[in-house]
Amino acid sequence: MVDKATVRPVRLCLYIQMEYCESTLSTLIAEGLPSQPQLIWRLFRQIVEGLANIHLK
Repeated sequence: MVDKATVRPVRLCLYIQMEYCESTLSTLIAEGLPSQPQLIWRLFRQIVEGLANIHLK
């Protein structure tokens, strides 16, 4: 039999790896997005994929 007083609770940790970005999305929008549709779609896709990944956890 296990004594509950001596059992330590399990601690779960989530490590998030982030990538360094030279600027923020807010700054990029405020300065005016370049008229490069490929860049705009790439940023949009990264945001959507990030949100989907967070909601899967």
